[in-house]
Amino acid sequence: MNSFNNIIKKTDNNLNISSLGKAIGRVSQFNIYLNHNIDSLKEIWTNFQNTAVMTPYQQFGWVQAWFNSFGKAESRDPMIISAIDSFGLCFILPMYVKRCGPLRILTWIGGKHTNYNMGLYRRDVSERLTADVIQEILKCVSKNGSRIDVVQLNDQPERWDNFDNPFLSINHDKAPNIALSVNLQGGFDHYFKTIVRKRARKRYRAQTRKIAEAGHSVSFEVTKTPAESLEIFSTFLKQRRDRFREQGIKNPFENENAILFYLDLIRRSQPDQANLLTFYSLTIDGQIRAIFAGVEQRGRFSACLTSFSNDDLSSLSPGEFLLHHLIQDRVETGDHFFDLGIGNARYKRSWCDTIDVLFNTLEPVSAMGHIVAPVLRTANRTKCGIKNSEALWSCVTALRKVKSSIMCLFHPCDKDRDMLSNETLSEHITACTKPGHKKTNG
Repeated sequence: MNSFNNIIKKTDNNLNISSLGKAIGRVSQFNIYLNHNIDSLKEIWTNFQNTAVMTPYQQFGWVQAWFNSFGKAESRDPMIISAIDSFGLCFILPMYVKRCGPLRILTWIGGKHTNYNMGLYRRDVSERLTADVIQEILKCVSKNGSRIDVVQLNDQPERWDNFDNPFLSINHDKAPNIALSVNLQGGFDHYFKTIVRKRARKRYRAQTRKIAEAGHSVSFEVTKTPAESLEIFSTFLKQRRDRFREQGIKNPFENENAILFYLDLIRRSQPDQANLLTFYSLTIDGQIRAIFAGVEQRGRFSACLTSFSNDDLSSLSPGEFLLHHLIQDRVETGDHFFDLGIGNARYKRSWCDTIDVLFNTLEPVSAMGHIVAPVLRTANRTKCGIKNSEALWSCVTALRKVKSSIMCLFHPCDKDRDMLSNETLSEHITACTKPGHKKTNG
């Protein structure tokens, strides 16, 4: 007890220890805390994220918005694990427990709506978070906090900002997907001439020439207010609905919680605050033809949403045309890094030259976890094998197209149906633009 008190006395005076939650034990040099209330961590979290090694998706506002929509609606149990040592806060791990029958799985907050999953770390703690230490921390949480059967942490970068991900030291497999990024520190002209693939440069010049010859009116817009973002988001939902249906893929935006999540991010994004979701759009002849949206943090822009219209101008590849101007704008804004998130699409490789290798952690904790873990690991490896086999993935794509044809045959596409009703959209725009409006905490 005396050693614990001594650490408290030496710790940064600006750190409110009580808000970290319940002290559940000491592992190596770390005093471990567990908190089931995200809101109570706001001050500590927002201060820590100014210097911590983390991806843009671990910002407090992003995590809180996700849990306010998905977590609360599905009665999920937040498990925010943190630690301090004699120098202050060491890390924050934004996790929650999801239930699959009797199985309790500890995983990252954010799920499939987060491109990169990771903790927030003080840079000097990486070498001290060895496999044994991490495993002891997880056992400590399960024993003193809430029972955990399996730790399943997907889509984690092996390295981030020259920092080795500590979870790479315990049981893991290669993730089915990769992510693609690029360093923009040489300026846009250098980037476009030396990094963008020759085919993409040639295509952009051809697009520009065709648009000029046809006399099309073209404009590029970046949203400055929540109201502008809401308008673009409504169009995005329609374009993605049509695209998913065409591909025979289940539309994740049919889930009301997904829409509420992005609406929350939009409401939190103000010009004088952190922009958790910024939209870029390309309009040709008065119609929005392509959309990109992303989250920004400390000189990095991470694209997380994209859509384009499937119409008579699709042959101009409006998405890539917009991408050129988006990246140019981010360079002029002062960003040094840009990424297109998870996925191995050909266009991503044309505009990004760095592969961010991702991995999945699967660590059994309880006796039940040791029984189930091999099954989950086999499922992940099977998915990885399919996605990395050109022949097998072509079969999956073909089956999806068949499914799409059958769906449209028996359930004709309703092109006029809005996924976000005009009435609902108007309510949100009014709420964001009326005098005195303040964004949600975070």
